[in-house]
Amino acid sequence: MRNISVGTLGSWSLIIGPVLAVVCYLTQPGVMLIEPADPSDAQATIMALMSNSTLTQVTAMLIPIGLIMFLFGMNVIGSNVTGNGEGLYRYGGQLFLIAIVGWTIGSALNGAIGGMTGAQAGAVGGAVYAVGDAIGTIAGIVGAIGIMCYGLALSARDGFNKNAALIVALAALVALVSTVYGAMDSSFRETGTMIGGIFFVIASAWSVTLGLGLRKSA
Repeated sequence: MRNISVGTLGSWSLIIGPVLAVVCYLTQPGVMLIEPADPSDAQATIMALMSNSTLTQVTAMLIPIGLIMFLFGMNVIGSNVTGNGEGLYRYGGQLFLIAIVGWTIGSALNGAIGGMTGAQAGAVGGAVYAVGDAIGTIAGIVGAIGIMCYGLALSARDGFNKNAALIVALAALVALVSTVYGAMDSSFRETGTMIGGIFFVIASAWSVTLGLGLRKSA
C-alpha cells in the first residue's frame, strides 16, 4: 500500500472521488432525492437537514473528500499536460481548488445545521444557511468555470476523447449560466439545482473514463 504509484492512486481517485461526491450530493437532505426542497426556501431546507441529521452530517463529511480525490486525480493528469492546453488546464486547477474550499465550508455549515436542535435552528439556523448558501453559490460558479477550463484544455490534446471533453465543457457552461441566473432570480433556484445535479453526473462519468484511461497507462 505504501508503494502505490502516483498514477494508480490518481486513477482510483478519478474513479471513486467524483462518484462519491455526486452520490452524497444527490442524497444530501433537501437537495434532490431525500426530502427535496426549494433552495430559496430556507426553512424547508433547514427542516430537511435537521430531520435527517445523521445523513446530513455523513454527506457533509464525504462530499469534500470526494472532491479532493477528484482534484488530486486531475492534478496527476495535469503533470503530463504540457504545450497545447497547458495554461488553460492549470487555470482550471486553480479555480477548482478555490471551489473545493468553498464547497467544504458550505458542507460544514450544512453539517452544523443538521446537528442543531429546534431552539438553535430558530435562533441561528437561518443565518448559517444563508452564509452556506451564498458560499456554495460562488463555489458553484468558480467550479463550473474550472471544469470548463479542464474540458477545453483536454479537448485540444491527443490521447483524450475530445468529444467527451467538449461535452463536459458545454455542460459546465450551462451549469455556470444556470447558477448565475439562479443567484439573481430565486424562482429559478430549484431548477438550477436540478441542472447542477445533471452536470455533476456528467462530470463524474467523464472523470471515471479519465481514471480508467490513466489506470491503463499507470
